[in-house]
Amino acid sequence: MKLNSQVYPRKPRGPDNLPARSYKQQSNVVHIPVDDEDLLKFYQRPKFTLKDFIVQFSANEDVPVGDVEKSLYSPLTYGKLQKALQEQCQPRNIWLSTQQLRLPDDLPEVRQRVPHQQLLIQMTAVIREQLSKVVG
Repeated sequence: MKLNSQVYPRKPRGPDNLPARSYKQQSNVVHIPVDDEDLLKFYQRPKFTLKDFIVQFSANEDVPVGDVEKSLYSPLTYGKLQKALQEQCQPRNIWLSTQQLRLPDDLPEVRQRVPHQQLLIQMTAVIREQLSKVVG
């Protein structure tokens, strides 16, 4: 026995949708080869690299470099690495130096600044007052 279903897939009313947007084209980027003399001439090595940190840490803690690399790349040691880097980058001097500043005695007196709009209002009031005396 075959059942005739009265449920049809829903079709939205109105015209068909716009076609799908095409992908943006890749820009033509010129890749400079690494062995280019000009590139090597202007390349500056970073002052501090991860390899430098690994070597310095292994020297300070008397641990082989291979063991440091294995533990360093472990996700479990991320917090420890972050704390070690933070301690290494903290400034050594924790005392705050203070200075007493003295103002010179010949400073000009501070005057209140009058806004431009306020000056205009005051000037019009003085002019109206003078005109009222003259006219009336």
